[in-house]
Amino acid sequence: MSENNGWIKCSENLPDGGQLVIAFMPAQEDEDPGYWMMFIGTFEDEYWEDTEGETYNLMHVTHWQPLPKMPID
Repeated sequence: MSENNGWIKCSENLPDGGQLVIAFMPAQEDEDPGYWMMFIGTFEDEYWEDTEGETYNLMHVTHWQPLPKMPID
């Protein structure tokens, strides 16, 4: 998990459908190049959906990683 700080390229592997993950989306062509976004959500078929119901094109999210384990105490 230490390789690439735990981030998995979407071009190499996608999460199981319905699995909550952290997703990373860099700036798109028409946005400020310094803009980026991370969200918690799921991947379903050809799109990503965050926990508030917003959907994102498959091609816009470049990396993801599993959620960390919950704290014990």
